[in-house]
Amino acid sequence: MKKLVLITVLCVLTQVVNAQMVQKFGKIDKNSADISNYSIDTSASAVVLFSVGEVEYNSKLEIQLKVHNRIKILNENGYDFGSVVLVMPESRSIMKINKIEGITWVEESNGKFKKHKLNKKDIFTQNASDDVEHVKFTMPNLEPGAIIEYQYVIDIKNYHYFPSWQFQWDIPVLYTEFFTQIPEYFSYGIDFKGYVPLSEHKTDRKTIKKSIQYSVGPVSSTRFGTVNMDINTAKYAMSNVPAFKSEPFITTSSDYRSKMDFYLNMVKWPDEAPIILYESWPKTGDKILERDSYKNLFGIDKKHLEIAADITQSEATAEQKAKDLYDYVVKNYEWNNYIGLSPDKSLKKLLNDKSGNGASLNLFLVDLCKAAGLNAYPVAISTRANGRINYDIASASQFNHVLAAVEVQPEQIIFMDAKNKYRAYDLLAVNDLAKMGLKLLPNSNSNWVYLENLKTKSNESMMLEMSLLNDGVISGKFSYTTTGYNSVSIRELFDEVNDTTSINDIVKKKWFSGLDEISIDSITTQNLDNAYVEPIISAYFNVPNQTITTDSTIYFNPLLIGRYKRNPLKLNERQYPVDFIYPSFDKLMVKLMVPEGYEVDELPKPMQMSLPSRSATFRLISQQQPDGLVILSDVRITKSEFLSTDYQAIREFFQQLVDAQDLMIVLKKKEK
Repeated sequence: MKKLVLITVLCVLTQVVNAQMVQKFGKIDKNSADISNYSIDTSASAVVLFSVGEVEYNSKLEIQLKVHNRIKILNENGYDFGSVVLVMPESRSIMKINKIEGITWVEESNGKFKKHKLNKKDIFTQNASDDVEHVKFTMPNLEPGAIIEYQYVIDIKNYHYFPSWQFQWDIPVLYTEFFTQIPEYFSYGIDFKGYVPLSEHKTDRKTIKKSIQYSVGPVSSTRFGTVNMDINTAKYAMSNVPAFKSEPFITTSSDYRSKMDFYLNMVKWPDEAPIILYESWPKTGDKILERDSYKNLFGIDKKHLEIAADITQSEATAEQKAKDLYDYVVKNYEWNNYIGLSPDKSLKKLLNDKSGNGASLNLFLVDLCKAAGLNAYPVAISTRANGRINYDIASASQFNHVLAAVEVQPEQIIFMDAKNKYRAYDLLAVNDLAKMGLKLLPNSNSNWVYLENLKTKSNESMMLEMSLLNDGVISGKFSYTTTGYNSVSIRELFDEVNDTTSINDIVKKKWFSGLDEISIDSITTQNLDNAYVEPIISAYFNVPNQTITTDSTIYFNPLLIGRYKRNPLKLNERQYPVDFIYPSFDKLMVKLMVPEGYEVDELPKPMQMSLPSRSATFRLISQQQPDGLVILSDVRITKSEFLSTDYQAIREFFQQLVDAQDLMIVLKKKEK
C-alpha cells in the first residue's frame, strides 16, 4: 500500500472553497473542476469533487432522498467509479429509485467542456438476491481527466427507513454534505461512525404551512389536513476527507468508515399520544420475540420433546446434552447460507425441508435444549461483517443473527451456532465473534451478555523433517496439525475432495505457495470428518533451487514455509485498532540432516521478544545435534485486539519477526 502524501492547506479556507465547488447539475466551469489547489492523495485514481445529499418529506410524509455526486477521473484505474451500483430492496412498496441522470464532461483543447449524457438505455436493474436488487449504470466516454456527475432521487415510502449518509469513500472527497429536513413528528437517533470529524454541523428550526396526510390508530386510519408544522433542519459537512484504505485485521469497513445512520425513536402525531419505538433494550427484546416468525418456530411442542428424548440421556450432564443436540442439528439439517435475525420458515417446514437459515436452525436448537430440560434462550448479535452495535440506540435493526445459548452451570454459558458440522458445539463461527449479544427473554427481561468466555484460541503446529541432497534438492516430510478455528478451515478446505490431484493442489496452495518447482506425493489426511479431533496432514516433498552453493559452502533458509516474509502492518500510522479476532499460537519445527561431508559452520542466533503483558511473543531456537540440527520458530498472539495507541509496538514486533525469520544457515565442507 502506498503511503498517503497529503498537501496541507488552511482548514478554514478549504471549507469555504470546497463548499463553493457545489454547483447545479449540468453546470460546470474550469475553476470548479480544478483540483490543483486542494489536498488530495497522490496515489488516488479519482477524487470526489463533491457529494451532496438532501432529505425532505412530501405531503404523505414519505421520505425523498436527492443525491448529486461529481467525480474527477485521474487515471484508468478510476474508471471503476464511473460504474455505479445502487442497492435497493426488491419490493417497490418500500422504496424506489427515480430520475437517474448522468453527464461525462471532457475538457477540450480550447479549455471548454464537452457534454456526454448518460443514455437511459444504459440503466438497468438486476436481482442480487431474493430481497435485493441492483440498479446499475456506467458513465459514457470515460478517460483520464474526465469529470463525471450523476444525480438520482430515491422515494422511501416508510419513514422508518431513514437513509444513511457515507462521508468517506475509497477515494479522497474534497467536499461532502448531508442536509436533512425532518418534520417535528419524527425523532431519530443518530449513529455517527468513523474517525474523520465533521467540519461543519448546523441545526435550525423553521415553521411551514403544509397540507399533509398520515395514518394513526391501531387500525390504520388516514387523516388529512393543513397544519403549521415545525421542520428541524440540519447540515452535516466534511472537507478534505481522506480515502478509506482497507487495512488488515479489522472487523468490517463500516465500523471505521465515516458515515451516519439514523434510527427512528419516536413518532408524535398532532393531538395524539407519542409512539415510543425503541425506548430500551428490554423492550427491543420483547418486540423481537413477538414477531410472527418467532412464534411460528420458537416454542416447545410434542415433536421437540420426542427428538430431545431420543437424543439425550437422562443421566448426562447439561453440557453433554447441549453437545448431543447441537451435533444432531448440524448433522441432519443443512444451512442454506443465509443468517438472519428471524427464521425463514416454520417448524413444520424446517422438519420437512431439513434446511433453513441460521435463525431457523438456532431457534430449533434452543427449543430442543429447552425440551431436554436445559436453561436455553436465543441471543441476538450483530456479526463482524455487519458491524459493531451502538448500545446507545435500542434498535433491532442493528442485529442480523441469533445464536443458541445454554447455561450449563451457574455463570457458565455455552453459545452455539448450528450451521457447520465441522465446528465443535462450543466454537462459534468467526463471523459471530462480537463482544456482546442481547439475551432474548420475555416480559422485558432481555439483557446484554458478554461473549468473552468463548473458546476462540487457535493453534497451528508444523514440522519439516528434511535432508539436503548433493544436487541441492531439499527432500523431506511435512506434518501439520491444528486446533480451533484453523481446524475448521482445514476441514472445509478438504470438504468432499477425494481425488489425488485435487488434494495435491490444495496442499501446494495452502502450505507450499511460492515454491513453484516443488513436487509432493504420499499425502495422508486424518480426522477431517470429526470436529472434536485434531486434523492431521502429512506429505513427502522434494524442492530444488533453495540453496546458494559454492565450491565449499552451502547457504539456505530452512524455514521453507510458515514464516512471515513481509510485515502485514504496512502503514506508518494507523487510526484503527488491530483486530486479530482470536488469539493464535503458531509453531514451526525444522529438523535437518546435514549432507555427508559437510558440517554446520553458522547457525542463527537464538532470539526471544515479547510485548508488555506477553500479548505477543516470539522465540527462535537453534540447536546442533549429532546427526543434524533443529530450529524452532514459535509465534504467539495472546490478545485478540490492540488499540491504535499500541500500533507502533505491534508493527515493530512484526518487523522484528520478519527480520528474525529471514535467517541463513551456513554449511561448509569438512576438511580432509
